[in-house]
Amino acid sequence: MKGFLVILVTAFVMTWMISQARTAAVRVKDGTWILNVVVGVRIVWIAVLALGLSLIVAGLRQREDRILLVVMGTIFSGFTVITWPKNIEILQSGLQQRNWYGKKKFISWREITEVVEKRDGTVIVKSERYRIEFSAYHVGRDTLLSHLKKIPKHDKEQSI
Repeated sequence: MKGFLVILVTAFVMTWMISQARTAAVRVKDGTWILNVVVGVRIVWIAVLALGLSLIVAGLRQREDRILLVVMGTIFSGFTVITWPKNIEILQSGLQQRNWYGKKKFISWREITEVVEKRDGTVIVKSERYRIEFSAYHVGRDTLLSHLKKIPKHDKEQSI
């Protein structure tokens, strides 16, 4: 019965986060549309990071199973840091994805080779060098799709 309850709560929370992403307003700053992930996703990432860090601290305090706890905590923390949700910005010249530590991926409108829209709401924009993935938990899906449909068609096929 507990397993069913966990599955039910998880499905409810994920559905709620998707509905929040669809209804939240896109931030516009200096002519740039900023497509963030919803707050619920960040809370989940913070909780996993806190779990990882607490495992590391618990491992350092114990004498038995120290290595196992530190390794598991490092894996949880590392996974969270590497996969932290990324913001997507719609600029006049193209799309930009920005990581928390400053790394950027930029695809100009003319460099886009393919746009794939998946059934789960994910939109993948590809170029020769980069791939920017817009998840169902990002705000402003309609804004992104409307900008992508404005791209003039050129040699490369786009499937929106």
